[in-house]
Amino acid sequence: MKRNYFLFKMSYAGVYDLGKEKIAFAKRDAIRFQEFGYNSDKIAETEALVEQLRTTERDAELLGEQVRKTHERNTLDTLVRANIRKIQVRLETVYSESNPTFLSLFKVSDLSKITYSELILEGERILRKCRTYSSELTVNGITETLVNEFENVLSQLRETSIDQKLKVADRDYASGNRLQLANNVYKQIFDICAIGKAIWIDENEALYNDYVIYENQYSTPEVTEEVPEIPPTIEPIPVLG
Repeated sequence: MKRNYFLFKMSYAGVYDLGKEKIAFAKRDAIRFQEFGYNSDKIAETEALVEQLRTTERDAELLGEQVRKTHERNTLDTLVRANIRKIQVRLETVYSESNPTFLSLFKVSDLSKITYSELILEGERILRKCRTYSSELTVNGITETLVNEFENVLSQLRETSIDQKLKVADRDYASGNRLQLANNVYKQIFDICAIGKAIWIDENEALYNDYVIYENQYSTPEVTEEVPEIPPTIEPIPVLG
């Protein structure tokens, strides 16, 4: 997997502020910039990139969606495990002595420890057994209503698990795109500053200093919060037969 990298040592907000400031100086010195082939169209193009960075979704927004979906999945996970246990307890009271082989058809090893994907597979297996033996199970408390409720919550878990994985992937993709955009903005600003310094190096020290990038000036705690991380290992979605 390609690793993201930063061309700058400041926050995304810092890159935006830096861009706005240096573009303002470039507009002020627009006539001199034309000597270097950097015309008003080029300045406008860079300014549009800076504004695009401002309106791009922040990682905190994307994380919020991911956390919400994760909470939904965890809630449904608990319900599915509870429903499986409810079915098992009903069967154990009837078949533990008279038909242990039949009871084993509904057994799930380490129910509390299996993963989301394993839980979905085991849930689908138990649901199929409930449908297959519905007439026998109904008289022993595994009613059609109970089975339908189990099927519904299991279906919700499967859909929510997929949605949660997509939110993780969306966040990683958007974070990478935002970083690429910020890098592009920084490169454009760096070019502006190189031209500005070349213009004023032997003419005006104060104007020359307008194009010096003091990165610490634009640093904020945001940079430590928004560094895109290596995406977590995503559990594969089970394919049901």
